[in-house]
Amino acid sequence: MSSPLLIDAHSHICFNAYKDDAVEVIARAESEGIWQIAVGSQIDTSQRAVAYAERYEHIWAAVGLHPIHLADAHVDLEEVGEEGKEGVAFRTRAEVFDVEAYRELTQHPKVVGIGECGLDFSRIPTTDATPPFAYSHELENSSEQGRAFVRGRQEEMFRQQIALAQEVDLPLIIHVRDGMTNAHDAAIRVLEETYGAWGDRAKPRGLIHCYTGTWDQAQRYLALGFNISFTGIITFTPTKKQLPIAEELWRTVRGVPLDRFHVETDCPYLTPEPHRGKRNEPAYVRHVAEKVAQLRGCSFKEVAGASVANTFRLFRKMTH
Repeated sequence: MSSPLLIDAHSHICFNAYKDDAVEVIARAESEGIWQIAVGSQIDTSQRAVAYAERYEHIWAAVGLHPIHLADAHVDLEEVGEEGKEGVAFRTRAEVFDVEAYRELTQHPKVVGIGECGLDFSRIPTTDATPPFAYSHELENSSEQGRAFVRGRQEEMFRQQIALAQEVDLPLIIHVRDGMTNAHDAAIRVLEETYGAWGDRAKPRGLIHCYTGTWDQAQRYLALGFNISFTGIITFTPTKKQLPIAEELWRTVRGVPLDRFHVETDCPYLTPEPHRGKRNEPAYVRHVAEKVAQLRGCSFKEVAGASVANTFRLFRKMTH
């Protein structure tokens, strides 16, 4: 196949969720003409993403350190999109960004991006600013000092990965999630400061993955030069309370220019309708593209073609 039907711009096929059946999951995507970018979230999953890219013709890799990996954390099932379920989806350990290790990974011909990296203010420390600490969603157990410490650490790590992306000329895959502080406004500020300081030497390039911000914030990212990527969240049926947030996201889907968006699964999380409650996988990215087409009032073919072209244009090391 010389060209895909769709590209899942953000897959975690390299995660342990697929350790027993990755071959079958990849085969299902391939059979539907779906290629993917395997995205790492720390050094071991980044290395695994490269290994998958090396093994499979239609998988490419991105390498980076996710902001949640600043500290040990437990992430529950409901948080990653398995609504109504209880239990731990995964546990994460603290890691320090090793620029040399990640720089070495970027030399692989199938590493096409840096990420996922960014800011996640939904997790806060349960103690004051002195590490080691664990993250929690129990706001009353934290202090403003502790929260400020985490925000500062995340910004520092984000800036280091922006610098690496600029050095090796690869696009960024950016994770942004709000908490008590608006992470999107903070991320935009970091990007404006970073690229503004570099002046003509830097041309911002990348995507905001799993977009959940406002339309106004999306326009600010677009003005900076970043694309917007949508997940199965856009397919979810909102409750009455969730409806204003969903409508704002749908407004963004309609408003982003045809040449500036991507579709992704963020699998194994955020499984789209009609498969909610199941483990997500790259083949399900079709449902995201179908919802984009519905919201924009255009054909699936137009959305699929544009999203594929946008992904090849952004990730220049990808070939077809």
